[in-house]
Amino acid sequence: MLGRGGGKNGLISVVTHFLISELHGIPEYNISIVANSEEQAKTSFEEVYNAIDFNAEPLKKAFFKSKSKN
Repeated sequence: MLGRGGGKNGLISVVTHFLISELHGIPEYNISIVANSEEQAKTSFEEVYNAIDFNAEPLKKAFFKSKSKN
């Protein structure tokens, strides 16, 4: 448990980004984000998605960036 504004989304963003990377060592590892609202669930996804642009060279080599909605 962590209080409001304690950085829960930032933490989960970093951890999930690592888990889907090749550094984790498990190929095709899948992540599901569950939250109380759609907006809250999208926050971590958007942070990881945008991080690929912020750290362009190393992350663009490791990740294929796309968005899809079912």
